[in-house]
Amino acid sequence: MHSQNYSSQNFTESKLDIYIAAIGRSGSTALANMMTFLPEQNVLVEPTAHTFGFNEWDIIKNPQDESKFLKYYLSLTNTSNKIGIKEVIPKSHKAIINILHPRIILILVRNIEDVYLSFTEKHIKQNSVSIFPSEWVEEYCIKSSEELLNIHKSYDNVVIIRFEDFFWSIHERKRFIAKTGWNLEGSPFKNFTNYDRLYEVERNVFPRDKSLSPLERNIENIEQEKSKIIGTKCLTYQSFFGYI
Repeated sequence: MHSQNYSSQNFTESKLDIYIAAIGRSGSTALANMMTFLPEQNVLVEPTAHTFGFNEWDIIKNPQDESKFLKYYLSLTNTSNKIGIKEVIPKSHKAIINILHPRIILILVRNIEDVYLSFTEKHIKQNSVSIFPSEWVEEYCIKSSEELLNIHKSYDNVVIIRFEDFFWSIHERKRFIAKTGWNLEGSPFKNFTNYDRLYEVERNVFPRDKSLSPLERNIENIEQEKSKIIGTKCLTYQSFFGYI
């Protein structure tokens, strides 16, 4: 099935059932947790960064990285009946899709203005604003929104899920199960404390039927104005996925 150096050129029988190409702060970790209950189902959470620590914008950029990733992936294929991967880094999406050929490509999106506000809140809570300033968030939002649109154009086996639909409606979650064949029996907040996201667990906003305001996020109102600017810079994304 694969050569000794795990070249994707000979890797044609992937067991990858689903690949989740998500924009950050769209509930992708909670979704992956809900989809994971061993041994029946297992969704790997951002394995390229968490397992290998590749550069943020240059995931799997050479044959050595590809071989390393394939070897790791193949070591897991016998541990679960269904395997999935979720990633939020734009350049990792096509690299993994083209290596593992998933049965389903799930595009997970959220209103880009809320993505910006959620990132801002997270970085404040985690004292990482100096590492991830607003300029970083803006660049990420633009790159990620463009890449998700590109993925939608490039592949036929795509399913679109919106954060607002999935997390705010039990009927949408039932439709997800019927459409993908994946059950949702895992705990959404599993390991959140390991990611320094206890504030989200304590707030316990799942499910809810509206976005959080800047006041609820305890961030300045000026960030709301910045989020509107991001929305105009990602207008094609906002329009295509039904946010305007």
